[in-house]
Amino acid sequence: MFTFLLLLCVSTTWAQRTVLLEHFSGASCGPCAAANPALMRLVKANAGKMVMIKYQKNIPGYDPMYLDNTTDVDNRLSYYGVRGVPNSEMDGNVFNDHPANLTQAKIDARQAVATPFTLTVNHQYTQLDSVITTVTVSSNAAVTAALKLHVVVTEAEIVYPTPPGSNGEKVFEHVMKKMLPSNAGTDLTGITAGFSRTYTFRAKINKVYDVSQVEVVAFIQNPTTKEVFQAGKSDPNLPFKLNLNRVDTAAKPGKLLTAAGASQVDMTFNSTLDSTATYRLVIDKKTIPMGWTAELIVDGVSKGDSTEMPATGRLNKNFQLKVTPSGAGKANIAVNAYSSTFFPKYKVATFYNFYRTGENLALTYMDNNYTRYNSWIKNFPRRGSSLILSYADLANLQPSDINKDNAPRLFIFSGSQYGQNMGLSPDWLTAINNYLLSGGRLMVAGQDFAWSFLGLTDNSGTPINPPQEGSDLFENLGVRYLADQSSENRIEAVASDYVLNVVPATRVSGTASSIYSDVLATAGTGVGTLQYKSYPDSLAGIRNMGTGTTPYKTMYFGFLLENLDTTARTQIINRTVDWFDDMITSRDLDKSIGEISGLYPNPSNGATVLSFANLNKDLTLSVIDANGREVYATVVKSGSTSERVETTGLAAGIYMMRLMDGGQTISTKKFILTSNQ
Repeated sequence: MFTFLLLLCVSTTWAQRTVLLEHFSGASCGPCAAANPALMRLVKANAGKMVMIKYQKNIPGYDPMYLDNTTDVDNRLSYYGVRGVPNSEMDGNVFNDHPANLTQAKIDARQAVATPFTLTVNHQYTQLDSVITTVTVSSNAAVTAALKLHVVVTEAEIVYPTPPGSNGEKVFEHVMKKMLPSNAGTDLTGITAGFSRTYTFRAKINKVYDVSQVEVVAFIQNPTTKEVFQAGKSDPNLPFKLNLNRVDTAAKPGKLLTAAGASQVDMTFNSTLDSTATYRLVIDKKTIPMGWTAELIVDGVSKGDSTEMPATGRLNKNFQLKVTPSGAGKANIAVNAYSSTFFPKYKVATFYNFYRTGENLALTYMDNNYTRYNSWIKNFPRRGSSLILSYADLANLQPSDINKDNAPRLFIFSGSQYGQNMGLSPDWLTAINNYLLSGGRLMVAGQDFAWSFLGLTDNSGTPINPPQEGSDLFENLGVRYLADQSSENRIEAVASDYVLNVVPATRVSGTASSIYSDVLATAGTGVGTLQYKSYPDSLAGIRNMGTGTTPYKTMYFGFLLENLDTTARTQIINRTVDWFDDMITSRDLDKSIGEISGLYPNPSNGATVLSFANLNKDLTLSVIDANGREVYATVVKSGSTSERVETTGLAAGIYMMRLMDGGQTISTKKFILTSNQ
């Protein structure tokens, strides 16, 4: 309707419309991250029919692209009355809604509405970091309404190595950088039939991430009704292209180092510029532990953290990024490349992550962020250095990187969202199972781990991961899932377990919405270590040992370690490490029940007196001869400190004094009888 109102004459030759989509989003907006992928698929499917401008806003939190140009973003938000994101505007006033409601049919319907205007847009990015833009506006009809020409510099694609906000997005398309000459636009006047006028704009753009991605969008808009009548775009057109990549582009962007020696990654750099130019490669140490070094290796020669490469034409060069670690830690290192003679602001980069393990490697699945557990998790074992990897770190690694050389002890700590928006994929489950079978040491702690893989449904009854996924791993863990409990529960040690029998009873505490500990039972050769006091015959912890020449050891807990008090948590972790390192054996439990602490006289030619320590239950004392026969037996009462054994009738020789609890030997002492008077 608005088209006919502004035209002086409607009997004319119409032009094909290009639809404008203005989209408001934010790098910390969760709903934006959910809606944007589908919207971008729709935009790309309509290339040639539609052009896009995206305005990034700090709703509800941080967004660095908004900070690049707050004035122009806020102006367009205010102009359309947008108060929340995500929000899309198609041709100004034709569509104003959540992007999920924008359909192909609506785009087609709008594009079918002809317009008297045509727009021709061209731009050039100069070496002075300026964009020179020309826009030619033509009309086949006279127009009386007041119109504005808006010219917007955008960046076709911005790629961050890590999400700049809190919603996980790393790729942002068609982001507004600057409106020319300002967000007020340029008045279009004197439009008659056959009108054609060229407008030129020149502006320095300071906040461009990649100059090869600079594009310019122009559109004609009625400032009063907000209707857009035509749009056009000049695509990125830098006269050459730089490429910097890892040679093995299929590999994950990370490496788990097994020793303190150096490691290097093969990389390649090329330029399509046909002119003589000088290029620079520069290391950017985003994060690197103290004592670590990083250097560039070109043609086998170390160039330190930067080097120049002259070229008389197109350049193709392979080189290496070499990192030498010192101690456990992780480094995120970028290599930047650019021409110092042509467009120095045009830079390309590639990132790589190096991880050096210590004696302890911890994989954390804690709501995608383990920072709030740093108070205990950073120094959780009392012996050996540790490397702690977040869920995001694991995405940089191949599961097969995990082995006994780089993970003598492996820990998996999961949080309250494990199995919902994060978790171990089948290839990680297989890799960890293979690690065990090679003789590894594995501790798993966290609710929902067993539930996610062995439970058949979630809390709403919806089927989840098939039970066979991870079943081999859980068989080797000796774990069987029983139920999901949802109230605070005290845990206590299983008295017969010699590893954790010293752990004091404690409460699994936390917010009511976060306590859904897994109730467990043993499978195969699993042995109970901790139990829920309020759940009879149910277990909270299970350990297991493999067989063969390289037997593995596992310790599994169905609750969140961070929900225990410090004393219990520390004892659980440290006792587990001691058991992993064979510093705790069944002998420790024997000593806690009772022990023959002395035998006097020995040798003896008659009676002898045995001394006891820690005798806390009735035990059987036996005398065994050299042929393995029991020649004497008596019951020693709990609390006894000594017992006299008469040797009347026994022949001289070597005997064994044996203290037994049922059929289990608790303590032994060798006794020599020289004669029997």
